[in-house]
Amino acid sequence: ALQFFQELIKFHLTTGHKAALIDADRNRLKFVYDNSILDIKQDLYEKALQDLLKKQESDPNSAEVSHQLAEFYFSKSRSFTPVPHWQKKEEAQEKISGKWNYKKAYEICTEAIKKYPNSIGGSMCKSLQTTIQRKELNVQVEKVYLPNQPILGFMEYRNFTKGNFKLLKLSEKQIREIETWQWDEKISRLNKLPVLHSWEKTLPDDGDFRKHTIEFPIQALDAGQYMLMVSDNTNFS
Repeated sequence: ALQFFQELIKFHLTTGHKAALIDADRNRLKFVYDNSILDIKQDLYEKALQDLLKKQESDPNSAEVSHQLAEFYFSKSRSFTPVPHWQKKEEAQEKISGKWNYKKAYEICTEAIKKYPNSIGGSMCKSLQTTIQRKELNVQVEKVYLPNQPILGFMEYRNFTKGNFKLLKLSEKQIREIETWQWDEKISRLNKLPVLHSWEKTLPDDGDFRKHTIEFPIQALDAGQYMLMVSDNTNFS
């Protein structure tokens, strides 16, 4: 198969078909990367894509090489593990370097879109950026707390810079009614209920497009049943 790609590249060099040549070359690199057993195959693949991109940067089809390089960083970022707070900085440096791969991918796409917005590669980069920018939010609180005691919640979020919170105090009747509501109408109907307490919190975000976690306090509450709503906007929509 590798010989096939080499012959294909030779053929396109003689025909002068630039788009086909770039396509064959980047697919050759992907094939070698996927089938390599070398420990340094990631470094070699990264360097080869960077060289190909630099070589073909004046051609609109290079945007597909940009997308392939961005996809490489995107895939690496998904396997990144955050460094434990107790780990020494010098021991963690190698892991820390992987923290910014989503951002690398995003910036490569930005440059490709800027240069060749109407190219196939430009469209592929726009799609990848949408994936990188996707918002995620998960909030956890215990189901039962002691009355009039401080409460601590846990939030995992991605691509949020601010959290809006509101507490609703619900009666047994209201809880039973809420359980019968259709999902597509639940939020709008909950937003019409009286709010016991509301607040907002700025969420730490260093622009790495990764998930982050925080703990947040909730005021001590009297005995009763409550619902916590969290949103990235004040309309809770």
